Amino acid sequence: MKYQQLVSKLEAEGLSPRSYSGRGMYGRNCVGASVVHPGDHVLPRGWQQDQLGKGFIVYWPDVIWPNEKGG
Repeated sequence: MKYQQLVSKLEAEGLSPRSYSGRGMYGRNCVGASVVHPGDHVLPRGWQQDQLGKGFIVYWPDVIWPNEKGG
């Protein structure tokens, strides 16, 4: 999936896409979105999650944030 497609789908779910560097990404940033619980949303395939205290961030390690090299 391409960056703009993913961002559009997340925004349609009422989410605010942001840059995130997930586990094992070694500082490389991808598209992520904060959620209370991932099951509350219809999310495009390929996501992973990390827990953030009272919520979660879902992220797509294969979709590079555009200001990153290769994005």
